[in-house]
Amino acid sequence: MNRTLGPVSAVLVMLFPYLMIHFDKPPLETCGALIAGVVLGVLSLRTGSTSGGAGLHIAVA
Repeated sequence: MNRTLGPVSAVLVMLFPYLMIHFDKPPLETCGALIAGVVLGVLSLRTGSTSGGAGLHIAVA
């Protein structure tokens, strides 16, 4: 997605399904997911892998 859309659009496209997963959570957690989704998306772009973000998500959850 990064090569096709560019980094900003790639993170925004990834962010929508990530937020949708958190819609049934309390509102504050959903707002936190917005920030966390951006951080995880940028981390994935910088490292070229999703494993760091997955590990961070597991550690926080």
